[in-house]
Amino acid sequence: MTTVTEQPTFGVAADDLRRIADLFDKVADVRIDSSPWVCLDVQVDGTDDLLVERTDAVGQALFGKPGAFKRMSNGQWFYEVEGRIGIVKVHLYDQVSEATYREHQAAVELAAKEAELARLRAEVEQLRAERSEADR
Repeated sequence: MTTVTEQPTFGVAADDLRRIADLFDKVADVRIDSSPWVCLDVQVDGTDDLLVERTDAVGQALFGKPGAFKRMSNGQWFYEVEGRIGIVKVHLYDQVSEATYREHQAAVELAAKEAELARLRAEVEQLRAERSEADR
C-alpha cells in the first residue's frame, strides 16, 4: 500500500487499486453474493469550488456525467457523482456549503435564461429577415 505523505492523487489511488486487483486475482474463484458487490467511496477534498470541479472531472471521465447537489436529511448539502463499472459501485462526494449550492443554481438558471434570450434574438432576426424579403 502507498504511504501517504502528501495530498494523494487519483494516480496514487489507481496504483493502489491495481495492487488490490492483483490480490483479488489470488481469490478469483471466490463468489461474491451480496449486492452492490464492491463499493468504492471517495471523498473529494478542497474548497467547495475545487470539490465541484474535481468531482465533475472524475464523473465525466468515469461515467460521462458531472456531479450533482444533494440535500441530506439533516439539511447539509453534498456534491456527488456515482455510477457502476461492472460490479463496482463508485461514489465520489463531499459536503459543500449552502451558499455554494445557491451560487451554482443561480449560474445554471442564468445560463438557461441567456440561452433562451439568444434563441429569441435569433428568432426575431429570422422574422425580420422574412419580413424584409416580403417587403421587397
